[in-house]
Order: sequence, then structure tokens, then C-alpha cells
Amino acid sequence: MGLILGSVQFGVEYGITNHAGQPSLDTAFETLNAAWDAGVRVLDSAQAYGNANKVIAEYHKRHKQRFSIINKIMRYPQKTEEAAASLLRERDEMNIEKFYCVMFHYAGSVNSEVPQSFLEEFKKLSVADRTGLSMETTDDYLVLKDRFDFDVIQLPLNILSRNFMPDKFLEDLKQNNVEIHARSAFLQGLLLGNISDIPPYLGPLASPIQEFQKECAASGISPATGCFLFLLQNPSIDNIVAGAQNAGQLQEIIKAYEAAQSCKKALPWKDYAVDDFDLVHPSKWATLNQKSAKII
Repeated sequence: MGLILGSVQFGVEYGITNHAGQPSLDTAFETLNAAWDAGVRVLDSAQAYGNANKVIAEYHKRHKQRFSIINKIMRYPQKTEEAAASLLRERDEMNIEKFYCVMFHYAGSVNSEVPQSFLEEFKKLSVADRTGLSMETTDDYLVLKDRFDFDVIQLPLNILSRNFMPDKFLEDLKQNNVEIHARSAFLQGLLLGNISDIPPYLGPLASPIQEFQKECAASGISPATGCFLFLLQNPSIDNIVAGAQNAGQLQEIIKAYEAAQSCKKALPWKDYAVDDFDLVHPSKWATLNQKSAKII
């Protein structure tokens, strides 16, 4: 299993626990240097991540090393030729031969008008070696799997959201030779930070997060190591996507990842699972916040 550096932080102000804002270009470069030095070779990006792709392109322009790039196309796919043109432009700007993978960013936007050949054309045009889907629910994959051949699936998975990605579903993906990337390992940092920082509209998460952090402390590991340990103990997962605001934060994440690799503990994962989909999926948090504000 490998570690992939998420790049959304480089392009937008991202993360519910992020109080520092969007990193400067110098800070982004320092983080990318730290990633390379640690052996990380793949970046996860998207056209919807603000100017993240431009930051990567500028980094490649100024440095000899080349990361492999996962790129997700805009939420509402254009015609194949339009999407290909934008991807080819970004590929050339990044000075790479091909993207590691090109994904649909949002399954809900892939309507019946998107041709079955949409993703395969990118391989034929030497845009990407692999194609895939960034998904929220198992239905996202099940609805599209008969229309498209996915090489890679990116999905949200952590100790709180585990109930929404059953082991059987992950095992079936592996049997179909699908590469699985787990994202949202830290739930935008909520699993690592102070309980007092959890906003009121996510209040029900305080208790399971607190119990998880107590269990980690009792086991002599950090919450970040505990988050990685949960994913590392699932043999279906191939890679973990994690983001960092700066080089120091990334180095701490890598230490936690390495500690998890050598750790033999097994925490009571099922004790922390949350059954409310909206609470454990950041894409739903804005709506929850609005509902909470109306009640107040």
C-alpha cells in the first residue's frame, strides 16, 4: 500500500480544521519537496481544485523531478473532444508524458448523454494510462460500472464512515482488478484535532471521535497512526490519499503512516462507526450547517 499526496490544499482554502488558509506557492513547493524526499511519487489533483494543477505545473517547470498525477475532470463532463483538449493542455503544462489516471469527479454528473467511450478515448489519445471514478457511495459505482471500465476507484473511508463501504463491496472491486484509493482518512482533520473544535452541526461526532482518540492514547499511538492503521489492515486498499498544508505537517503524516506500517495493534474499529451518512461525508456538511443555522 502506498501514500498519495492530495493537492486540493494547494488550489483552494480547504479543510474544516484549516485555519491557515491556502498555502503560498513557496509553501506548496516545500511540501512537494518533502513528499518527494519521503518517497511519495503520486499526486491526487482535479480541475475543480482551484489552481492546484497550475501549482503542480509550475513545480515541474522549476524542478527536475516529475510526479505522477491523478487528474479529475470537471464535475459536469463536456463533450469528449473538449475534455480531452483541456486534459492535453494540462498534461503539456505539467510536462508529463501521461496522467497516472483521469477520473470522473462526480458520479451524479455522468448522465446518459455521456458516451460509453468517453474515458477510453483518453487512453487512445495518450492522455492517461488509467481511468477511474471518484465516488461517494457504492451506488455511484454500481450505476456506472456496466457503462464504463474503471481501472481505479477513489472512495471515502475512515473509522467513522466504514459502514458505508462494506468489506464485501471492496472485495468485489479487487476481484474485478480495480485499484482502490482511500481518501478522507482523517475526515478533514476532525479525527486528529480537539473535540472542542468540532462545529455544533457535527456535534454527534464528538463522542465517537473522543473514544477513538482515547483508545489510541491507551494503545500508545497517535490518532493519525490509528487512522492509517485502520486502512492498512484492509487488504483491499491499494493506496491512501492524504493532504497536508505544509512540509512540517506532511512529515508528521508520513511518520504516522510509517508507525502504522510497523504497528501490530488492532483497535475495536466497529465501535466508532457512525450510521448517519451526512455526518461522515464532507460533501453534506454545508447542507447540515445551513439546517443548523435555520434551527438556531
